[in-house]
Amino acid sequence: MHGGKEGRSHAVPPLRLFDRGGAEGTMSDRTKLSSAVDVIVSCLPRLASSEWRSANLLKMVGLLRRIEKAGHPALSSAAAELATSLQALESRGIPGDNPELERIRRQILMLRRALPEADLASNPGAGNRKRIAAAPRPKPHAATGNSESVEQKMESLRRRYAEQLPSRITHIETAWQRIAGPGQDVDASAEFRRLVHQLRGISGSYGFAELGAAAAEIDDCLHPAGQPVKPTADSRKPWVERQLRKIKRLAAAAAAQACRAEDPAPHAEAAGHRSAGIESAAEKHRQLVFLVEDDVELAQQLSLQIEHFGYRIRAFSTLSGLREALHEDTPDAMIMDVMFPEGDLAGPQAVTEIRKRLKHQVPVIFISARTDLTARLEAVRAQGDAYFAKPLDLEQLLRKLEEITNRGGDPAFRVAVLSQNVEHGGARVARLRGEGIEAHLIAKAENLLVDLPRIQPDLLLLEIDEAGSEGMALAQMLRHQEEYLALPILFTAPKPSPQQEILARKLGEGILPTETNPRVLAAILHRIRTLKNKVRQEVQDEDRMCEFAGVYNHNYLLARLELAQASVTAASGSYSLFCIGIDRVEALRRKFGLRGADQVLRDISQLVLAQADSSDFLALTHFGDLVLLVEGASLEQMKARAESVRLAVDRQIFEVGEQTATVTCSVGVSMFQASGTPEGALREAARARDRARAEGGNRCHMQLTTEQKEKTDVQDREWERRLREAMGRNRFSLLYQPIAVFQGQPQAFCEVLLRLQGSNDELLAPPRFLPNATRLGLDAELDRWVIQRIFHVMRERSGRTENEVRFVVKLSNSSVCDNKLLGWIQKEKAAATIDAAGLTFEIKLDTASRHLREAIELTRGLRGLGFSLLLGDFSGSPEGFRTLEHLRADYLKLSPALIRTLASGPQATSRVSSLVQQAHDMGALVIAPWVEEARLLNTLWGLKIDYVQGFFIQRPSPDCNFSSAEGEAPFFV
Repeated sequence: MHGGKEGRSHAVPPLRLFDRGGAEGTMSDRTKLSSAVDVIVSCLPRLASSEWRSANLLKMVGLLRRIEKAGHPALSSAAAELATSLQALESRGIPGDNPELERIRRQILMLRRALPEADLASNPGAGNRKRIAAAPRPKPHAATGNSESVEQKMESLRRRYAEQLPSRITHIETAWQRIAGPGQDVDASAEFRRLVHQLRGISGSYGFAELGAAAAEIDDCLHPAGQPVKPTADSRKPWVERQLRKIKRLAAAAAAQACRAEDPAPHAEAAGHRSAGIESAAEKHRQLVFLVEDDVELAQQLSLQIEHFGYRIRAFSTLSGLREALHEDTPDAMIMDVMFPEGDLAGPQAVTEIRKRLKHQVPVIFISARTDLTARLEAVRAQGDAYFAKPLDLEQLLRKLEEITNRGGDPAFRVAVLSQNVEHGGARVARLRGEGIEAHLIAKAENLLVDLPRIQPDLLLLEIDEAGSEGMALAQMLRHQEEYLALPILFTAPKPSPQQEILARKLGEGILPTETNPRVLAAILHRIRTLKNKVRQEVQDEDRMCEFAGVYNHNYLLARLELAQASVTAASGSYSLFCIGIDRVEALRRKFGLRGADQVLRDISQLVLAQADSSDFLALTHFGDLVLLVEGASLEQMKARAESVRLAVDRQIFEVGEQTATVTCSVGVSMFQASGTPEGALREAARARDRARAEGGNRCHMQLTTEQKEKTDVQDREWERRLREAMGRNRFSLLYQPIAVFQGQPQAFCEVLLRLQGSNDELLAPPRFLPNATRLGLDAELDRWVIQRIFHVMRERSGRTENEVRFVVKLSNSSVCDNKLLGWIQKEKAAATIDAAGLTFEIKLDTASRHLREAIELTRGLRGLGFSLLLGDFSGSPEGFRTLEHLRADYLKLSPALIRTLASGPQATSRVSSLVQQAHDMGALVIAPWVEEARLLNTLWGLKIDYVQGFFIQRPSPDCNFSSAEGEAPFFV
């Protein structure tokens, strides 16, 4: 794709759309569609300008509506979504906040990504045009020595620096004594600041973050950035001395550690400090970078890293050395510190002075421990290309160096010159080539449409005569061709008239005098390429994303796992992997198709992201699993995170078109090990997920290391002892929450809730102990303990006529699958001599669906004993109604997620109303849980809900003798 239109002489450059008739027609061939999408993408860098948006938003919408009519589903959907967003922005009078603009930017990139997926085979030959291509991620170039030797050199440098720390601290203390003693002087204060500033910058870069932070506190407090150096005030001396003692202690610890460590390899002389000599041909071919840094150790470290990426390095510790070297050679780029002994801003000032005498402008990256506005502005005034604060992020610095040196990037600027005066046009082409621009002459207007696809220029330079009519007509003809909508056109004329200037701005980049200096054209081309690179970088970043899921893709996941593994190997971090897979995904795809299943997966990814921390990383694998990378989580935190994700998915109702779906997920968790690999960690997490699925799904499984297993075994033994002791000594308590009659006959319930008494007699909710009981296989025993206790309560209450209460007891997965449970209940019922009509057993819909045969057998037996059945967590899915038909449950309890959707509007209310009516037709009464506010009751009444439950009705209580204040039937609303 050609670049956008920056650098015009007018304030608001117009958006190039389709100028010819039939604006409402559709676009069916590849060239038209691709060109139209490229035009939209070219607008990306200009979205931040409210003035530009005011002039062009509606034009963008018009073009998007045409793309929408192309008949390609993915492309049409993306175009429609973007057009809607732009119309909403325009209707509010334009000003948009940053989040809104960022969302629109992402939609534009999604439009671009949708283009290759469209069926564009109708014109496979079309394509003689430039398109944005995602630049490949920079890869390390061949270097002298392998990566292991570089790591050894880096470790050796780090060790040497640590060994020298006590000496550095001594120099700092000496400078401080000169300040703190009688007769303060500015020179001593400046020396003290310089030494502390050096310690601040290089310590962090070498990995001594705490030491660098302590030095930064002194640096920022005593000498705020941009302020002149002054003698230290007496009031600050005690604080500084405490900080110096802290720094001395940290430096001593680092030095002692370095002495204990083994030197991995003999120290090799750093790149850039080697003696001058004859370089090999391969060495000369590598791009030259000047590194100007007065701290020799930091310069050595940076030189090794940059040299490893295929550059030649010459390092200088003084500005005078740099000036002398520039007389001999011109580098491809410079990395320049800001502060030098000559002054706090000597680096940018030296660059400004150097630029005045250099023939070619050299890209410059500034580095500094200073982060203040003054230093950054000075770097901008020196025309710096980037500014990085110390401690340096070497990955970002190298990425920027790749960008400004343009390695493996775009070719030379390419210009097509249309001039029917062959002599004059040939002279212009020669001058452009002299400036390093690839220029081509088109001598005849009739050859224009033939030569342009061959040349594929970055810019068309169109010479026109004083009348200008033919040249303007040619430009307008090009604008009628969709493939040239985004081609920058610059006009030249001997003496441009005002009318020509207006028309030139309308059709192209503007108009210049004929005798324009070629360097002006080079500057215009540079702006065009800068714009194109920005757009390409946006697309490159998006290439890391899985667009439909809104998370990172598999390839970028592997790259991030490599970084995490390196951190673990260096013992500087710990990481855990969560593999999240949808249970019974094939059934989901059969029901809703691939698009519907993808929609559910996208919604699940947003649920996980909503719970994630800023440091978490979420990606989608090639196999359709979500993988969450978490740093620094303890074993208990990992368990809690996995359970939180599982519950969030279990409780959510997903909308797929006009239908709804409920799904569950299995979560597998593994830890990175220092001796492992990223692929191994991923396999372990997937194996843990498979284990969770094999155990019935909708659960979590930890793939633990040996150390973790030992720790977990100890914890499991403690939990087993605690739970069994609680059952044997009645350390469990029962709470009761009413399920109140809402309409119909007043026969209310109490739901039985289990709590564990803690060490301080506090009551622990089920999430605190039930997952442990399930993992240890004690959940079925807990169910039996609860049933026995309720039989005992029912026997004690038998014969009472007042406040007669019926109870609801939940059964776990294990109990439903326990073929001995029914016989045990029959025996316990006979011994307790209770009325079975007073007890209802609740089974979750998901449990019943996954173990349907066992659930049918159990419920048939329970009904034969006189008990009733409640089907819990019901979402109204067709599968749920089929399960209801098999079990013939007496009651349905709606899913809490379904209740929460009632606030979203009439569509959700209508869905629930239909569900309730269908349940009534099948003979089941409906319970609405989680009723927490009065206004929800009006909605539930209109839906003909039979029972309600929630904190608004009654909180759980240890007393089951509930009655209304008015003396009505118990729990009657």
